Amino acid sequence: MDDAFPFDPSEQDDNDGDGEGDNADLDDDNDGLSDIREYDIGTDPIDPDTDSDGYSDKDDAFPNDPSEWLDSDGDGAGDNSDVIKELSRYQTQVDVMIDLVVVAIVILAATTYSKSRIRYYDEEEE
Repeated sequence: MDDAFPFDPSEQDDNDGDGEGDNADLDDDNDGLSDIREYDIGTDPIDPDTDSDGYSDKDDAFPNDPSEWLDSDGDGAGDNSDVIKELSRYQTQVDVMIDLVVVAIVILAATTYSKSRIRYYDEEEE
């Protein structure tokens, strides 16, 4: 391996090529996250895109999940797995179906009640 700093005994590598040795550089991959922050969240401090999904660790809501990178509704589940990305209530198709069944029951009950009231008034008029 070549020494990027042959005249500096405290430095050898410059992973991101920014001219600052990795020992002094607080962000060895120049992804906008400090090396300490990357260790804290479990990403690779010398790879700007740890999960190789095309989004830098800093811009990736899920930097360790190659199938997710955005969370539009802020619910903690990535957009690719959300059924309705804009609404945090609907994470799965089952969630949607439950609400549709509830709505159908309410409409059926309201219709039945309305018809019974109409029959009641019709019978009173006779």
